[in-house]
Amino acid sequence: MRPFDRRRVEADTRLIRAVADFNNDGRPDLALSVSTSWGNAGGVWHVYFRLADGSYAAPQLAFWHPWALRIVPVADGETRIITYWHGSAQEGDLVAYDVAGCEISEAKATGLILRAGDGGDEADRRLYDILFSSWPPVEHCRLKDFLRRRDCRWHKGYY
Repeated sequence: MRPFDRRRVEADTRLIRAVADFNNDGRPDLALSVSTSWGNAGGVWHVYFRLADGSYAAPQLAFWHPWALRIVPVADGETRIITYWHGSAQEGDLVAYDVAGCEISEAKATGLILRAGDGGDEADRRLYDILFSSWPPVEHCRLKDFLRRRDCRWHKGYY
């Protein structure tokens, strides 16, 4: 095993972004994450809601994996974000965030546990596939490049 090398970690850290209308107000919002906050289940995202004047509201935090995210419109300016919190190789919880305006509620368990992972239940796997069949496009770049120049070369995906 190689010894810990901080320079390598910093060089490999990715800035990840997703652009979507997270609050159903008709404006594209911005979600940012840094790869060092990630595990197999996803990572912490800072969601910046775009305001009518083009600026952004202070960020709200949420946790998700970009391949297990569904934004469900509820009303004008309101959505429910549904995500899958990976608990083990075989199962995880469906979790919901309520979004109203520029606020994200604390995560709430839906009470549904999906056994959609390795060796899991076929019906749960189908439900997972239906729920998370599409997600907001995600891009990444090297955080080091972004911090140096406030610009970087964006690549599709999160890795």
